Amino acid sequence: MNVLLYRNLGPGQRERLEREFPAIAFRQSLRVEDLAEDWADVIFGNPPAAAVRPLKKLRWLQIVSSGFDDYAPLRDTAVSITTAHGIHAPVIAQHVLATILWFARGQSHLLAQQRAHVWDRRPEIPRDLAEQTVGLVGYGEVGQALARVLAPIGPRVIGLKRGAAPCPPALHDLMTIDRLDELLEQSDHVVVTLPLTSETRGLIDARRLERMKRGAVLHNVARGGLVDEEALAHRLESGALGGAALDVFACEPLAKESPFWDMPQVLVTPHLAGHHRNLGRPTFERFVENLRRFFAGEPLLHRADFARGY
Repeated sequence: MNVLLYRNLGPGQRERLEREFPAIAFRQSLRVEDLAEDWADVIFGNPPAAAVRPLKKLRWLQIVSSGFDDYAPLRDTAVSITTAHGIHAPVIAQHVLATILWFARGQSHLLAQQRAHVWDRRPEIPRDLAEQTVGLVGYGEVGQALARVLAPIGPRVIGLKRGAAPCPPALHDLMTIDRLDELLEQSDHVVVTLPLTSETRGLIDARRLERMKRGAVLHNVARGGLVDEEALAHRLESGALGGAALDVFACEPLAKESPFWDMPQVLVTPHLAGHHRNLGRPTFERFVENLRRFFAGEPLLHRADFARGY
């Protein structure tokens, strides 16, 4: 069996693979042209889908991202794709907690006052997050992790799933997708965590943005295609919304002419919410476990399901 490591590894990781799987041949390369050799039975990393599709020998691709929409061209091939589903959730939860507190505590305004050398102690600027409502549009791994980190602070947290399920103790209410408007009307912070599928694309459209509470903040850490960005920019410019924290966009990198860059009430981050400097460790461990399963003929963890979209 041949395994191509299409990514940089940490110290000792290549040696560990060769030690634990002596019957497997490993190569490491980030050169797209090396894929054309069609040498690998298995690839670990995120090679371009267009370079992978012509390969005849490849049987399994372990990617290091949770989303796999970039690999839609492979959905009708014999290649099994497994993802990093769940690995990023705890760090995304930390990121969203930071952006929620940024807006709740009035940091955009206070930073502008600092730049202007103004000592502004008006107590009406910061809010108590414990008195606000956080609406989670999606209650999968990320939504659950965020509910856990919010619990000690004490805001009212409501969630939404596409299918009916019992309300867990971490939530005040768990709604189904048909109650999305109700969630938007109640929430001071709307956090979008749903996967991008044919059913969810454009879900937060102009009409639904109008249903959000005046002064509410939208946080998107899922996919840009879930939100009508033009309508969002309009609602922000009109002052109807209190702000937005956007980590993902329909087209990335975000165009330099995008209005979001210069809006004082918008936080732009470069699709980095789920990352940290040691992320390579848990993604490597996911690959090692799946490689053991693949070699033993056992079911792989976290297969990409193109029919569901996650």
